[in-house]
Amino acid sequence: MLVNCKHCERAFNQVGPEKLCPACRDTYIRLFQYLAENPQTGLDKIEEDLNISVEEVRSFLRHGRFVAFENLSRQLLACLRCGGAPDRGELCQNCFKALMGELVDELDHDKEGSDPGQETALGR
Repeated sequence: MLVNCKHCERAFNQVGPEKLCPACRDTYIRLFQYLAENPQTGLDKIEEDLNISVEEVRSFLRHGRFVAFENLSRQLLACLRCGGAPDRGELCQNCFKALMGELVDELDHDKEGSDPGQETALGR
């Protein structure tokens, strides 16, 4: 089946449950093995030893592929809202919870302020 790679978004012929194209999967495996052997490594060393760009490493981290390597996540990623360290994705846990709370409050406010027959911003 032809699908898009979850990392680079290029189309590839998917065989089995793998969601990465062969090139991204190879990069992921090399990076994972390297980090397992060198857990305290820095970005410059990764780029030098593996020829994998900092942005590509960040992309794997943002997609939650290296959650086990917490120090690398904290070194490379910053929460888009507060600048803290997210566990995965683009927001730290505190900002994610706060944003979800704000969203729920906004939805509740929209429900209270609308007529029963009137649609809200979500079409309800």
